[in-house]
Amino acid sequence: MRVIAGLKDPLGLVWHQGRLYVSSVGRVTVFSGLRGEHFAHARTIVSGPVAGGENNGLVLLPDGRFAMGVTASCDHCLPRSGYSGSIVSFRPNGSGLRLYAARIRAPVGLTLLPGTSTLLVSMNQRNDLGPRTPGDWLAIVAPGTNWRSPGCYGQGGSACAGVPKPLAVLDKHAAVGPIVILSGRSGTSALRC
Repeated sequence: MRVIAGLKDPLGLVWHQGRLYVSSVGRVTVFSGLRGEHFAHARTIVSGPVAGGENNGLVLLPDGRFAMGVTASCDHCLPRSGYSGSIVSFRPNGSGLRLYAARIRAPVGLTLLPGTSTLLVSMNQRNDLGPRTPGDWLAIVAPGTNWRSPGCYGQGGSACAGVPKPLAVLDKHAAVGPIVILSGRSGTSALRC
């Protein structure tokens, strides 16, 4: 059964206050008024933020804003737009778009550690380096951090001085999407990518 149609590569979904927020290429759309198998209303609340850009994972932050990953418009060049290759945040009505974290080549999966404001992000790295291609990353991303892509891709040295370290280095080209944290009955947690 098809409930929504007409979206190109929807990669982020969040239910919030009876509305479904969907990030897809070039926009964020809010669907409301679910009646049976269809929504009564659809409204684009964010255009872009990069023309034709791939909007990825979407998460609701504790402060009531959304955070969304935006893939860089190029693999290994410095994009013109500061929003390209970043995490952005915005209010539930789409206003107040601002940079959350900069120069991440492809922040795809976003989730919060349960009960905290700690943002975990899966990051796809550069594809142009042949055998030197690093593994993709899983990292904690704090507001205001600059990961300095494409110059820093985990190789160390001065290009990566001051760049946060990932929690885990994943397989090359792993292209991890969503991140899920499972909590067991005994209070233990497990992370699944």
